[in-house]
Amino acid sequence: MVNGGQQIKKDFEEKNAFGLQDQRLELLNVRLKERGIKFRVERVRQALFVRGTFLFSDATRKRTRIRLGLKALVVENEFSVVENRAIQLESKIKKLGHVPDEEEWWIAPFEVKKRNTTKTVKEAVVELEQDFWDGRTKTSAAERTWDRMNDHYKKLPPGAVLTTDLLLGHIEATEEGSNARVKSCQYLKRLGKFHDLKELSKIDPLVGSYEPKAPTIPDEEHLQELVEILRNEKKWGWCFAALYLYGCRPSEVFSLQVKEDGIAKVLTLKRKKKNPKWRTTLALPQHLVNRLDLHDVSKPYEVNKVEEYDSKHAAYLVNAWGKWFRKRRGHLDCSLYDIRHSWAIRSLKRNMETGLAATCMGHDISTHVSTYLGGLQEKDIIEAAKNLS
Repeated sequence: MVNGGQQIKKDFEEKNAFGLQDQRLELLNVRLKERGIKFRVERVRQALFVRGTFLFSDATRKRTRIRLGLKALVVENEFSVVENRAIQLESKIKKLGHVPDEEEWWIAPFEVKKRNTTKTVKEAVVELEQDFWDGRTKTSAAERTWDRMNDHYKKLPPGAVLTTDLLLGHIEATEEGSNARVKSCQYLKRLGKFHDLKELSKIDPLVGSYEPKAPTIPDEEHLQELVEILRNEKKWGWCFAALYLYGCRPSEVFSLQVKEDGIAKVLTLKRKKKNPKWRTTLALPQHLVNRLDLHDVSKPYEVNKVEEYDSKHAAYLVNAWGKWFRKRRGHLDCSLYDIRHSWAIRSLKRNMETGLAATCMGHDISTHVSTYLGGLQEKDIIEAAKNLS
């Protein structure tokens, strides 16, 4: 029988051993992450488990723990055993396509079982959505990304069996050479790839080539006249004038802050896999800042900090703003984005340095040149030639 002093000593040693084990587990999880393994190894009392989101043989996906069949203190001096067991589990999952069914999977004979891939579109989309959000922060930008994908999935019959032929049929129903065709190929292939459909390479030739239409550049004289008329509109007047003068993206107007000298700062929102960032821009033409009273700010959505920006709410407002503009643009066949494009053309006509203009608009030089140099009309080139002679 262990006396009180011996028991205290034993508990102390065991506690220290577990503490050391937990430190080693943290290092192990770093190494597993470097290997591309998404689950983590955890200690639950005196046993070791891995924790993550796993696909099971019945096609369900859930976040759970899986036993490693190792006791925490047994492997104290042979820690490599834990890492090897975790790698062994990862290897089995890859070969099976799901976690092993056997409770003691580490000693059971390895036998690959075929997954039941027959599932409806609705079931397939639900599983993809669960995987999409696994480990991802639910920001408004991420929600908009899923909504864009899901718009394509909603066009598929929910009760139909998910097959490659079904995906091909719906892709071919989109307009060839359109952006809708490109996105349909991208998102439907992602759905098929997630569910291990065969012959998905048949989608690739359907992508085709897509080039965005050249921006419609409104007549500058009539456009400025329209800006001055619409400036007095209560809800969108300031936003429209600011869009015209500073050439930012419509959704960026909500963060635009005009300084005393007419220079403004605005959040650059379109940055792939990067957070929004403040940039400086300037008004073209400068004298209209005061004439259009840009210091008297009135907008339906105010963004003063990066963390305040809600892309979903901004998209909703820009859509409403676009509807407002279409009812008031008169004979001018243009969109809010075309108003942004007009700033770029003014910068070219004023011989603004290309790098500066691109920075003000929030994109790189190559994008600026390829998008806007073609917007100069023949009469602009003739006028420029006269000035050079």
